[in-house]
Amino acid sequence: IHGKREYMRREVASLTKIMTAYTVIELAKLYKLKLSATRITVCGVGANVRGTSAKLRKGDVLTAE
Repeated sequence: IHGKREYMRREVASLTKIMTAYTVIELAKLYKLKLSATRITVCGVGANVRGTSAKLRKGDVLTAE
């Protein structure tokens, strides 16, 4: 395993995004889902997450891709 500046303190947002992407990809493989055809509707809790720049609103519909 290789690291680069692994001891630098960073915000966890990047790690969260990577793990979210990894989880979605693995679930898509497991359930044989097509990412471009899988729709995700943003809930109220997701829309109110602080620290994001995505400007999601409750009811927004996105593809997993």
